[in-house]
Amino acid sequence: MKRMASLTKKLWSLSARQRLLVVVCAAVYLAAFHTWSQADRSIAFDAYAGVAAMLVLAALPRGTRLLYAVGVALIVAFVVLFAGPAVFGVQV
Repeated sequence: MKRMASLTKKLWSLSARQRLLVVVCAAVYLAAFHTWSQADRSIAFDAYAGVAAMLVLAALPRGTRLLYAVGVALIVAFVVLFAGPAVFGVQV
């Protein structure tokens, strides 16, 4: 039980260099999947969801609790994953 308590108190604190690294990794991830030229749009939305989660994690302010940061990133990824096809009228 003590381990869970310490996990909930950990903070998500990235330096400016680490935030830049996360953004660069997101760009490389998009470039690796070539989302703009995918015939299967569901693969593109999967990649966009992953990139959205990475960018949210890079944008969160210092001192945010770790579980909150991971939760927000997952919610954003699921919103992009499920709302993207509905917004663009793509059948997945």
